[in-house]
Amino acid sequence: MAVEASTGKTIWKRYTIPEPAVEQSKNALGVPQYGPSGAGLWSAPTIDERRGLIYFTTGNGYSEPGDENSDAIFALDLASGAVKWRTQTFTADNWNGWSHICRLDPKLNSSPGCPGLRKPGPDIDFTTSPVLVRGKRHKDTLVAGRKDGTTFGVAPDTGMIRWATRTSANPDPKAGSLNFGLMAEGNILFVPGAGTAVIPDPAALTPTEDDGLFALDAFTGKRLWAAKTQDDCDGPEPCTGITFAPIGFPGVVFAGDTNGYVRAYESTTGKVLWRFDTAREFTTLNGEKAKGGAISRNSIMIANRMVYVGSGASKMPGNVLLAFSINGN
Repeated sequence: MAVEASTGKTIWKRYTIPEPAVEQSKNALGVPQYGPSGAGLWSAPTIDERRGLIYFTTGNGYSEPGDENSDAIFALDLASGAVKWRTQTFTADNWNGWSHICRLDPKLNSSPGCPGLRKPGPDIDFTTSPVLVRGKRHKDTLVAGRKDGTTFGVAPDTGMIRWATRTSANPDPKAGSLNFGLMAEGNILFVPGAGTAVIPDPAALTPTEDDGLFALDAFTGKRLWAAKTQDDCDGPEPCTGITFAPIGFPGVVFAGDTNGYVRAYESTTGKVLWRFDTAREFTTLNGEKAKGGAISRNSIMIANRMVYVGSGASKMPGNVLLAFSINGN
């Protein structure tokens, strides 16, 4: 929705699925099952003032039947909220956690009240905000990433897919999962990757050979370099991947992995300029003991020539805020 900034008055509101859900069937207990539903927004929209558009991406459907609004990139008119174009990248990706658990648990699966999807999808919804990469002579590219590690470059005016690149060669959609965001510098797009095990433990991370940070050409999708976390890890266990959007400034990209390492990468080559293991105990400025852990979600910020890192999440909890100079001192 769009609201008037000074008053909060609603200017327009748009649903990703405009039609209301209707009864599709009844389960074994006679409870009505409704659909379609889902196509939720998991990330912030992107504004293109030059074209007068607002872009966003949608997640999977939650119930059957599938429609054209899930796993899609949208462009709306900034003034009215009217849909200018919509590009769906995967059809009928209907998935929900409770239905998935029902299928995995034999005791639940035999229960007449356990919901089920006739044809469950792979749950590869879009998780990242679209990134508008400016090109020469208005030849811009809009880039967005899906949970299975596939990144798309589309035409901002029409939504036509120009390229699609998946960072992992493993057919398992969870092997090179892409979550929470991308970063661009010039024509270079930086894509994080992490192996995940969504069910039964949403916090579980599975080390894979494709964990790390990847650089793609934003206009062609060609891979420029790959910096694998397992190639730069001193712990007894393999390092796991990167689950949040990288952040940086010209020449340098910062990213933290779920083992607790924060790294500074040279943006043109992927070379690790410096790294620091935050998964340790610290004595804080106020004299308290604090512990670092996994670096996840949006936990790095840059300001006043300093890099601030919040450390501790999921299976490696923590409670420390660290400050670094930009050169790692």
